[in-house]
Amino acid sequence: MGAVREVGYLMWTPTPTVALTSQPSRAGGWVARDRLLRMSDRKPKESVSYRFRPAVGVRMLGAACVWLGLTVVLEVVRRGVPALDAPIVTALEWLFVAIFVLVAGGAAWALVGRARLVLDSDGFRNSTTWRRGSVRSARWSDVAGVQRSDGAAGPVFVVELADGRSSLIVSRLLDVPTGTLEHQLQDRLNTAHGYRSL
Repeated sequence: MGAVREVGYLMWTPTPTVALTSQPSRAGGWVARDRLLRMSDRKPKESVSYRFRPAVGVRMLGAACVWLGLTVVLEVVRRGVPALDAPIVTALEWLFVAIFVLVAGGAAWALVGRARLVLDSDGFRNSTTWRRGSVRSARWSDVAGVQRSDGAAGPVFVVELADGRSSLIVSRLLDVPTGTLEHQLQDRLNTAHGYRSL
């Protein structure tokens, strides 16, 4: 099983959410209180959106070319071997062509399609997974917390809603560093619930 850590408000956060008068630094000194306030009071941008990584579309395009290549090879073999000149072989070729069109279309959609994850001040819209039961959109005020899970397939974020439902964000597919996305989720959730330094 992968490591799981909690990210959202009232949970693990890399920066403090409670005001301190001073704090030891790694160099052995002290961090001034006003610097802590500046660090923790950064407001997230109004709205950010992320598309799939270009590598996702490129891999799909490569897979489409494989199906096209299989179609060409099968056609060459069919023309060279009279015994293979049968309706079932022709049907198989058309099947390969159909798969090629579908995969190539998916590659184009991944490369130039709309944003798959949108975060704004009100909530989020998530289209990074087709898993049944994963919530597509919700308001931050309805979110109870966020967990990050680092498994063999890469990091994912599970946005848990107060009503028990959840939304799975597959961060490895998005064109954004995982750490940046983690901070975006954390900051917006904390801001929505009013957790900030005084």
